[in-house]
Parts: sequence; structure tokens; C-alpha cells
Amino acid sequence: MATSMFESILSMVTPEMQQSLAARLDELPQSVQSGLGTATAATLTGLAHKAGDSAFIDQLMQLASQASNQNVVGNLASVASGGPTGGSGELASRLLSLVFGTQQGSVEKLVSQQAGLSAASGSSLLKMAAQLILGYFAKLHGAGTLSAGALGSALRAEAPNLGSYVPTGFLKGVVGNVGETAGRALRGVESRTSAIGRARWAIPAAIVAALLIAWFGWRSMHTGGQTTKAMTNTAMNAAGGAAATPGNAATTVWAALGDFNKVSCRTEPNSTSPPKVSKRG
Repeated sequence: MATSMFESILSMVTPEMQQSLAARLDELPQSVQSGLGTATAATLTGLAHKAGDSAFIDQLMQLASQASNQNVVGNLASVASGGPTGGSGELASRLLSLVFGTQQGSVEKLVSQQAGLSAASGSSLLKMAAQLILGYFAKLHGAGTLSAGALGSALRAEAPNLGSYVPTGFLKGVVGNVGETAGRALRGVESRTSAIGRARWAIPAAIVAALLIAWFGWRSMHTGGQTTKAMTNTAMNAAGGAAATPGNAATTVWAALGDFNKVSCRTEPNSTSPPKVSKRG
């Protein structure tokens, strides 16, 4: 008696269907049985991985309803002997695309390697697994026992039972790549946001630096002092720093201004002192 979703789905495969599959794929029946089990477990694992996404479950419910209308269960024997065709074949392709996206080819490769099958056979068995899963959901839908909440819960509960059936590294190498792709996209957004922030601060910092350069230049013309000239060079360096590290540019520039004031107070003559008068003999 079937005790899990995985076992219930595989119990739909009759010995005649298994023989038809082996003959069509020109593979050993034992290898076909192993590959079909792996393909089914892999697809259920992918479904369970997304079971918490309500939008995903809604799409899955729509596929189940359409599979019921297409009589996918009644067509399983013909699919085993001749391959998926027509509306049921389209539904299977939509399910695999929904679950794996661009990783479908990697799943087919893992299935074929795990069972010792050709690449073409791995692909065919993954499509057959999709047909079986859709047939199972269609039966529940037709019986009125399938709801979005119940389906999501059932898939999450099934996940711990599938680990020994999927290829080694499947979760990390295939399902995990979905999360990694999202992570790369998020890091790209963060990088662009950071660049925008740096550009926002670079403009005012550069303006402040330019004003200080002009001020130091004017002071240099009127004092002629080498110290003031040195401080002008400091301001130019601060302006360069505004482009390199805009976040610290304001601090750098105002520090330069403070240094200039200290030096100018020490080196410039007091404007209130009376001029010296030379004595003539």
C-alpha cells in the first residue's frame, strides 16, 4: 500500500507501461525503473522547494485542473509506448519549465547519470515523470480533494522522504542554483545602488573642492607665500580624493581648510599693524 505521494505516483506505472518505456527507449527495464524513480523524486523535490510560494501553487493548481480535463491519467499507457503528444505533452513541458526553468537540462543529465542511461532517455523519463505527477494531481482534483493549501502542505511534508532518491548534489547543484541566481541579481542591484550613492555625493564634494581651490589660489596671489601655495596643492589633492572616495571627500576638504587657517594665522602679517617707516640719516 502506498504511504507517500512519491510511492502513490510510481504505483500508477504498470509492468506493461514499464516494458513499453524500456522498449521505446531501448534501455534495460531495471535502468528505466531506476531512472523514472529518480526523475519523479527530482521533480517532486523541485515542487517542494517552491511549495511556500502561493503564486507558484496557484499555477500548479491550474495545471492540475487542465490535466484533469485532458484525461492525462487515461493517456499514460500511450505516453509510455509512444511518448508525450498533444495537450498532455504540452502540460508536461509547462510543468517542467515551471519547476526547473533553465536548469531542466541539468536535471535530465543528473537523471541519466544516476540510472546509467543515455542523455535522450534521461530527458524522456523526466517528461514521463511530469506526466505521472500531473496525472496524480488530476486524480485528486477530480475527486475534489485538492486545494492550494493542501497541495502546498503535502509537498512540504513529502520533501524529507525524497533525499535518498535524488542524485547526489541535486539540491545544491540544481535547486540551489535558483537561489544563487537570485543572490547574484540582488548583489547586482546593491552594487548599482551603491554606485548611485557615490555619484550623488561626488558632485557636491567636487564643488566644495573647486571653491577651496579658487579661494586658495586667490589667497596665494595676494600673499605670495609658499605655505599658501602648498595649501593650494592640498586642496587639489582633496579634490582628487572627492572622485576616488566621495563618501569621505567632505571630511578631507574641510580638514584641508582647517589646516590652511592654522597656517595662515601663523604666517600672514597682521593687517592692523602700522607700516614700518625707514629712518634716514
